[in-house]
Amino acid sequence: SAGLCPTAAISDLEPLAIEKARLQYKVKHPHLVDQIDQWDALTFLNKAKLAINGNLTNAAILLLGKAESEHFISPAIARITWILRATNNIEKDYTHFGMPLLLATEQVFAKIRNLTYRYIRDGGLFPEEIDQYDPYVIRESLNNCIAHQDYTLRGKIIVVENEDATLTFVNSGEFIPQTIRHVIDNDA
Repeated sequence: SAGLCPTAAISDLEPLAIEKARLQYKVKHPHLVDQIDQWDALTFLNKAKLAINGNLTNAAILLLGKAESEHFISPAIARITWILRATNNIEKDYTHFGMPLLLATEQVFAKIRNLTYRYIRDGGLFPEEIDQYDPYVIRESLNNCIAHQDYTLRGKIIVVENEDATLTFVNSGEFIPQTIRHVIDNDA
């Protein structure tokens, strides 16, 4: 994704995605907030490492590109599919989301039914409310799928929501380095 996309231009990027990226950059770098507002789009993309010396990277196209800009990364596929499966494993609903992937993540998140559970602790009088899924974990999993996707394999990211209250995230490529045992043994 760090490879250059030399024929792509700023006009091939979605302005709303650039604005969201700027906002997130400000959160990560609060000491630069005043400067960030003064940067033009290309300067911002260079600073965010989505452009190199004014040339857009494949990552810039994936994360910020307009839907019609997908041809710049061909034969890669920049798509996330959300699927709702019934308890008998039959697909009840699905939606495809394309570029810009930075905006698609919130659209996918909005499709996931995150029920609120209420329970009363022992000795308590008022119910406590908790989400079925921690929103941070959903977003982190989805972002990891995007970051660790091997786009040369021409696969799409798939999020399966099962009615038995499980979520499954699938991408093409290697999500965990080597094996789970390796990650646990090395505290990675």
